[in-house]
Amino acid sequence: MTVLALDPGCVDVWWFELDARAHTRARYAAVLDAVETARAARFRFERDRNRFVVGRGTVREILGAYLGCPPAAVRLEYGAHGKPRLDPGHDSALRFNASGSHGLGALAVTVGAEVGVDVEQIREATDYEAIARQHFHPAEAPTVLEAPEGARAAPFFAVWTGKEAYLKALGVGLSGGLEAFSVLVTGDAVRIGESRLESPQALARWSVHRLFPGAGFTGCLVVEGAPTCLRCRRWAD
Repeated sequence: MTVLALDPGCVDVWWFELDARAHTRARYAAVLDAVETARAARFRFERDRNRFVVGRGTVREILGAYLGCPPAAVRLEYGAHGKPRLDPGHDSALRFNASGSHGLGALAVTVGAEVGVDVEQIREATDYEAIARQHFHPAEAPTVLEAPEGARAAPFFAVWTGKEAYLKALGVGLSGGLEAFSVLVTGDAVRIGESRLESPQALARWSVHRLFPGAGFTGCLVVEGAPTCLRCRRWAD
């Protein structure tokens, strides 16, 4: 069994494939808990169901490598808005968050700090101007609207992944409200500009990092404190 270690202050971001062969999917399906199995069964389309199973199975496999236990022995509990975390019975300070988009999965793992991660495929065929005007914070919209028409997908998803990652780090998901805070992007730098979801003092605890998983994808990591190291790694089945 693979054994992983993580020092306090460090963050590991793992990239992994969500499309797998039938025997691999079966192996992962066997390690899911009852909540995950029930959720998998609710997916209408087989591809989405398969990707969910592979994603959750891979998350369990990686967490098990940090905890020194088999994937099926990783016990999870869920917050009020569904964010998974380790059961206190593990007596571990590990914190994690996962994301997935169009066949690519992401898992961020750290010690003793809340964390949120989001990955998205950059897709061109959408009216990003309308979404930015209707749902983004006024300070964010220019990032999208000032880009040339036909080249708005990349800046849109730079903002979007920052918003998702911040809401996931808070543990509130999209119920927190996309317009309740701003994500400001300047080149490869990104930060939370203001937020109605917490005080300026509380907001200052977060650091924000753009992620570049590969061609056609972008991502963002939000974590408490300033990491002493940030490692982006590939998990191979």
